[in-house]
Amino acid sequence: MMLMLSIILSEITPILLICLIVLLSIFLAYLLAGFIIIYKIFRTKRQTEEELIVCDEVEKNFNREWLTIPFESLYLKSDFGYNIFARLYKTTEPSKKYIVALHGHGSAGITMLIYMKEFTALGYNVIIPDNRNCGRSGGNFTSFGYFERYDLLKWIEWVKKEDPEAVVGLFGVSLGAATVLMTSALTNNLKFVIVYCGYASMRHLVAPYLRNSQILYSLLEPALRMAAGGLYGVKLRAIRADLALKKSSAPTLLLHSKEDAVVSYSNALVLKEARPDAELVSFEKGQHARSICVNHDAFIEAVTKFLKNYS
Repeated sequence: MMLMLSIILSEITPILLICLIVLLSIFLAYLLAGFIIIYKIFRTKRQTEEELIVCDEVEKNFNREWLTIPFESLYLKSDFGYNIFARLYKTTEPSKKYIVALHGHGSAGITMLIYMKEFTALGYNVIIPDNRNCGRSGGNFTSFGYFERYDLLKWIEWVKKEDPEAVVGLFGVSLGAATVLMTSALTNNLKFVIVYCGYASMRHLVAPYLRNSQILYSLLEPALRMAAGGLYGVKLRAIRADLALKKSSAPTLLLHSKEDAVVSYSNALVLKEARPDAELVSFEKGQHARSICVNHDAFIEAVTKFLKNYS
């Protein structure tokens, strides 16, 4: 009997060992996939201003004459140890109204001049920061709003320190839009918030790339969370613009194009559901962050009408 058991065990042990090796290999491959994805999207290559301008000349009708508009260079120290940079464009007539305008992923503040000229025409001083790991700001990775929101708070605090009577609003595009929403839940110093093509959460941002499969994302999420936390100290589940919007008291305008293939229009619906009193203006045409070009008049009309109510 003992001899037979020994023979069986001797035959089973190699099989179990092979199974364990296979399972361990699958698990390591699973973790590696999460780390590769997170590393790739967080470690965005920092593009030069000239590279961004050349791209936007083709994609967004960037006009180099905007580069001649005078601005003041501002530098602050982030709570995370690096310098953050912003351009301050002032109105021709003195104004106590300010908009802090945030750019999107892999970009820089220089690309926001197309919005700056519209806001200054409406009587707003405009502060255009370079997000961390972008433009002239420090930081060596992007965190999809997780750390950026605290840098944005620094600019709001700077305005209020310079002018305690200042009226401050926020405007953001894509990652900048999500950051604006997440920041709006952290301060009561905001008169309004305008967000264009922002995502509601990392789940809602990533899921469309997985054929909108919530199951597939749920399977992948633990690896992504471990990678984001281990590599960058970022809690993916804390990147929730929708929950932040629920907590925010600032009047909010949501702008989104139904053709957006980068941040799907479904994100706008999730945000609207989170705050039913937020105003949602949709555009039938226009790819990601292109509505200012494709739907210029409708875009500016929606923004102008909203600002008249909260200026």
